[in-house]
Amino acid sequence: MAFLQWRAMLLSAMSRKKLDVQLDAEEAFCRTISLGQVPRKGLTEPSHSPNGQGPRRYQAYEWVEVCYHVFATHILNRIPYLPLDETLRHSADSQVDVGPNPRQFLQSHFGSHMMGRRFFLTEHNLCGMGTGCLLPDDVIILPLGCRTPILIRREGKARYRFVGDVYLDGYMDGKGTKQMEAGERQLEKFVLV
Repeated sequence: MAFLQWRAMLLSAMSRKKLDVQLDAEEAFCRTISLGQVPRKGLTEPSHSPNGQGPRRYQAYEWVEVCYHVFATHILNRIPYLPLDETLRHSADSQVDVGPNPRQFLQSHFGSHMMGRRFFLTEHNLCGMGTGCLLPDDVIILPLGCRTPILIRREGKARYRFVGDVYLDGYMDGKGTKQMEAGERQLEKFVLV
């Protein structure tokens, strides 16, 4: 049910955007609910890669199809009378290979990442996952030396409290540092209590 609620929130926020922006947002959504841990294709098949590095990772559009298929199929199996939108109904009928145990695939690639977390959209419609107790006025920062962005909450005048780490799609690979070096972001100081 969290998947349906979070996807509805995304689709609502993107409803007035151009189709390509909507599709990019759905790709970001599927990366986000798997915390960016998109697996390699066909892990049960032998490698056909000419360089011997094994199967390639799912492309973004392929991961959306896998994600939607797994959730739509699971929802239809558990709650067969719940109406699904056209995209999810189509995804449930698609031929997607998730191995011999679809429920295990769902748990391994989504369920364990979603547990105890909440999906969110930033003011600029970036997708993220954070602690279940995040609030609308919380601030996401990219601390120097940290591997992940963190969430902080204002506690009085110019003081903040650490709330937890977050997954912020697109910012898990040093993008904030690159933006700072390019002059697109400024270094700020936050006092944590």
